[in-house]
Amino acid sequence: MKKIFSVLVIASSVLFVSCKGDQGPAGPAGPTGATGATGATGATGATGSNGSNGTNGTNAQVVYSAWLTSPFDSRDTTIDGTCVKVRHFNAPSLSSTILSQGTMITYFRVGSIGPYQLPYISDAGTGTNQITAIYSVQKIFVVRHTFNSCRFTSAVAASYTGEPVMVNLPQSLEYRYILIPGLIAGGRFASGPAAGYSVAQLKQMSYERVKELFAIPENGSNEKK
Repeated sequence: MKKIFSVLVIASSVLFVSCKGDQGPAGPAGPTGATGATGATGATGATGSNGSNGTNGTNAQVVYSAWLTSPFDSRDTTIDGTCVKVRHFNAPSLSSTILSQGTMITYFRVGSIGPYQLPYISDAGTGTNQITAIYSVQKIFVVRHTFNSCRFTSAVAASYTGEPVMVNLPQSLEYRYILIPGLIAGGRFASGPAAGYSVAQLKQMSYERVKELFAIPENGSNEKK
């Protein structure tokens, strides 16, 4: 009896396996579900604190030269009846507008001595003298006047007791100029790094302070060629 039952079970299993068909093709995709509603906008965050003030920018219009010597010979001449030694050098950015509305500052040095702002009075040479700058369109004239003298040579001065000989203006002197354009409101600069300062205050500043104010490097030039 057990053998008959086992045969029937095996026969049923074979019949079940043989009756299983191949897998049918996939059915079509169902429709896309509806989009959900957009959520409510969140509350606005608190306003952040104000940032710290930035540093003052440089005035791109300020022109500064490198240290330079005059390429021209010293000349003996007379200005307004006063005997002087004079040289000059070119300053391409010195326009008629800067001459009439801007500020010009020139310094000089000799070797490691200086810099000094012009005009400058000293007892160098044979007598008290003053070096100053006279500005013209695209040129700066450097003038040296020896007080109590109008004798350009010792030969002429020999016949004038007590008068010193004119002190020379050597080619070794170096100069650096700064040109500051712009209108001045109420006698003071209205904008830029010099805002609030008068021309007199700028010229009373040290060379180092002027460089710091206008972010001028120790060496180099932004003067056009």
